[in-house]
Amino acid sequence: GADTSRGTISTSTGTVAFADNGTQLFLVVNGENAYTLTMASGSVTVISDGSFPADPRGAAFMDGYFITISNATGTFYLSQLLDGTDWTPIQFATAEYAGDVLYDVKRLGSQAYFFGSRTVEPWYNTGNPDFPLERVTGGTVDFGVGAIASVGEINGSAYFVGSSKTGLAAVYSIGAGGMRKLSTPFIESYLSSYVEDVQGYCYNLDGHSFYEIHN
Repeated sequence: GADTSRGTISTSTGTVAFADNGTQLFLVVNGENAYTLTMASGSVTVISDGSFPADPRGAAFMDGYFITISNATGTFYLSQLLDGTDWTPIQFATAEYAGDVLYDVKRLGSQAYFFGSRTVEPWYNTGNPDFPLERVTGGTVDFGVGAIASVGEINGSAYFVGSSKTGLAAVYSIGAGGMRKLSTPFIESYLSSYVEDVQGYCYNLDGHSFYEIHN
């Protein structure tokens, strides 16, 4: 394939999160700005709605809504239906089970998972016209994200470098089948020296799925 320039964003550093609704691509430059790319025209527009958080992090799309979180807080925001340029001041909530800050959001199946410093909270769509999402009762996991940029998603599961209440770094997966620890003691001893700097992402290659981490 060939590269095609679609415009310019505000920075060349940091990480970018993506989500799409079929007609718009939602791009969040973590802690900086967010943009929409209209797929039909290829045009890129910065989100200037005053109700959009000034320091966004993470991007997901579920049931017609784009979702992002406010960097270093427990608050997340929803767009208007099928429009990443339109945000309302009342469409927000706090993942407050443990009062931790949020680092990322991923849609896994029919639920939005919010990854925090101490917990992972799944939320689902209740259809409530006032605010559609509600935390899944009993679904919160008491393991947080130890490496802010480590969360990746593929095939309905998320993978991340996290730490339990004991503070030990490990690689976990979470999805419909619950949460599992994947790393070995050797990997965990290696992670312990630079856990906060780890970045992670997922990809498919030759029919196989991979989660890769690096610093």
